[in-house]
Formats: sequence, structure tokens, C-alpha cells
Amino acid sequence: MLAQSSVWTLHPLSLWANAHVCDAITWSPQAWTLGSTGASSVLVFYVLFRLSPYLSNASTRTYSCLSQKDKIDWDSRFSSTLHAVAISALAAYLILWTDAFSDKTSTLEPWKDPPLKRHTQVSSAALGLSVGYFVLDIALIIRHFPWMGGPEMLTHHLAAFLSVALASFTGQAHLYTLLLLSTELTTPFVNARWIYDQLGWRSARIYKVNGICLFVSWLFARIIMFMWFFKHMWDHRADIADLRTDVQCLVLTVPLLLYILNVFWFGKIVKGLVKLLRGQLAKHEDLSPRIIRFTDANGKEHIQQGPALAFSNKTE
Repeated sequence: MLAQSSVWTLHPLSLWANAHVCDAITWSPQAWTLGSTGASSVLVFYVLFRLSPYLSNASTRTYSCLSQKDKIDWDSRFSSTLHAVAISALAAYLILWTDAFSDKTSTLEPWKDPPLKRHTQVSSAALGLSVGYFVLDIALIIRHFPWMGGPEMLTHHLAAFLSVALASFTGQAHLYTLLLLSTELTTPFVNARWIYDQLGWRSARIYKVNGICLFVSWLFARIIMFMWFFKHMWDHRADIADLRTDVQCLVLTVPLLLYILNVFWFGKIVKGLVKLLRGQLAKHEDLSPRIIRFTDANGKEHIQQGPALAFSNKTE
């Protein structure tokens, strides 16, 4: 038994285990937070997914008229919106309202490390929340592939899941992971646009306002913020080089991949917004009521109100 143990300690797998698995054992508080929060998250979002049909039927008659595919899509957007609101709020709190990941020097024990090696119980819980959500959503996308999201959405979710899971497991790069998760700020507007479309509200004011909010939030959270993100990576390139190799690989690849997808989707959003605004402008020009003044054959002046095109043979 002793000989076998000695051979095992020299095996390459043993070296990997000593470098990685043993780290997880000594990192038990973070591992416990990830496991408990992740499992709870899967359960909560699954229950929300199952509750959505009952809540939606009670809220609108449109839901019962949807196809089975659209009902599944509708239900998934219910939990998706709640996750987006929760993780965006947690990320904003940790990054903007605490010094957990700031460059300021602190004497507090959890913040003695460089920003990319810091983690807290709250940040670990936040990442665990997203791990559970992505597990459930990836399962739905795979089960209903390709109509539910397609290859772009599957790529996005897999990249996000790997980043979140590895950051949670290692306790490294929580700052960058939370920044990427904060881009979920745009998700409620994406989901609202789809739901308004199903409700037949394309011509409603709320549909247009939501479209503008989607454009602005996407431009800020998924385009402009990434400029700061890449600058921060450059300024802290020495800290990135000090991370674990697997974490380095994800830090150097996932943000760039997600940024390319964000730009691709942003192009579609811009086209949709331009089309919406052009249609609204054309409708305003052609159908807006106007005061028409004209004189009949007897020389009597008349005043009427109506679309301009209906009085094209008269003078204003």
C-alpha cells in the first residue's frame, strides 16, 4: 500500500490534483457558498419556470393563445428577467458601493490581495446564483435547440457559465466576472420587447420607449463598458499574469468573444431601432390630422380636419 501511494504521488494526475483539487479543499468556505447557492439557484429558477404558466394565464389571455414553443420561450424569459435584475444589482453594489475590488489600499484582511485575487462571501454567492441560472438555461437551450436562442446564444451561455464557474471555484477574477454579469442589465428590455410583440403592442408607446431603453442600455453596458474593461485589463496585465493558467485563458478569451457577440447583436438592435423610428416618422407625416381650408364652387370657405393625403386636390 505504501509503494502504491508513492507511485500515485508521482503520477501526473496527482500533480494536477495537488495543484488544483487540494486548493478547493483549503478553500472550503468559498466552495460551500458556491455549492449551496448554485444548488438553491437551480431549484428557485426551475420553480419560477414552472410557476410562469399559472402566473401568465392569470395575467393575460394572450398566453393561452401562444404556440407551445412560444410558451416555453415566454416562461424562460420570466426567470431570465429576475436573474438579470438580481445579478445586476449585486454586481453594482459590489463594484460601485464597496471597496472590495477597488485599487485603493485597505488594511482589511479580505482586501489585502490585488483586485483580481479578491473574493467575498457576497461575491461568491452572486456567482453561485448565476451558475445555477446558467445551468438551467443551457439545459433549456440544448433541449429545444436550435429555435430557442440558436448557436450564438448557446455560445454566449457556455462561455459565461465556464467563466462564472471557474471564478467561483478558484476565488480569482471575481471582479471581471461580475463586470461581465452586469451586462445582464439589458436583458429585461430584450425580454420586454419580445413579450410586447407577442401581446401585439408594436404600435404602443411603451414598445417604442422600451426599444430606446434597450438601445441605450446595450450601448452603455455591452459596448462602452467593455472599453473600460479592456483598459483595466491592460493596466493590470501584471496581475493577470499572476493568475492561475486556466483563469488566465478565460480572462483573455471570454471577454473578447462576448464583446464580438455584443457588437453583432448591437448591429441588429440599431437596424431595428432605425426601422421603428422611420416607420413612426412616416406614419406621423402621412396620417397626422391637419386643418384644411378650401373654397367650394359657390365661393364659400370650408374648414375640415383629416389626413393630408385625403385633401391632396385642395389648397391649405
